[in-house]
Amino acid sequence: MKARNETVEKELQLRTKKMREKDDLKMTVRHYRFVVLRIRFPDSIILQGIFKPLETVSAIRQFVCDSLQREECPFSLSAVSTVLSDDSVTIAQARLVPASVLNLSWSTPDLIPKPPYFKQEIMNTLTDLA
Repeated sequence: MKARNETVEKELQLRTKKMREKDDLKMTVRHYRFVVLRIRFPDSIILQGIFKPLETVSAIRQFVCDSLQREECPFSLSAVSTVLSDDSVTIAQARLVPASVLNLSWSTPDLIPKPPYFKQEIMNTLTDLA
């Protein structure tokens, strides 16, 4: 009953867009404990990881780097309509909750690694999704 009264009270208040977004973010974090992210590489191989909504984009980048044979290859990650350029943004703030597919593209054409991109222990766990 108390929660319902608080909800009704919030709906009656005049609130800014930023206030509403902040409340939506809190609800998202409470509702989803884990986020499934799939990173699609240029050759259509997909690397899947499970994260928490409050982890940052830098955690996704670190996960990708830890999976690559050459960790120094610069890359960018993009969702459907946005490029994830700010590493301090949380996964929930980037609106990648509860699951998303990110596209990986190599930033420097001269340093594009040749397939296979991944370390041997990752290559041993590959499965065919088709």
